[in-house]
Amino acid sequence: MKKLFLLFAVAGASFFASCDKDELSLAGTRWVNDDFFDDRSLVSELTFTANSVTLVLMDSDGSVGSSRTGTYTYDPPLVYMEIDGIYPGEPATIEGNIMTVAIISGDIVMPLDFIMK
Repeated sequence: MKKLFLLFAVAGASFFASCDKDELSLAGTRWVNDDFFDDRSLVSELTFTANSVTLVLMDSDGSVGSSRTGTYTYDPPLVYMEIDGIYPGEPATIEGNIMTVAIISGDIVMPLDFIMK
């Protein structure tokens, strides 16, 4: 009986160690939003590495309008991003393969859904 209890204790500890929150990562993921602003299509991409996030804004023809790089912290399901002041502390929320981001520019707040590609 003691051996069986010890076996379950070791197996349980191994399971919880393998499910460590540090293993969850956004590194290597790319998220895309295709929306319309001012009567034109604008594609936004968020690309994550281990230490940074890059926001790329493109016109529908694929030409890059701007690209900005910043930092992020991932605390599932929340992503805290700081990209040249665009995301001043409003966390994005990930649910499945959709990340909802509140883009803040001046007094304007626009919630956008980015889909993982």
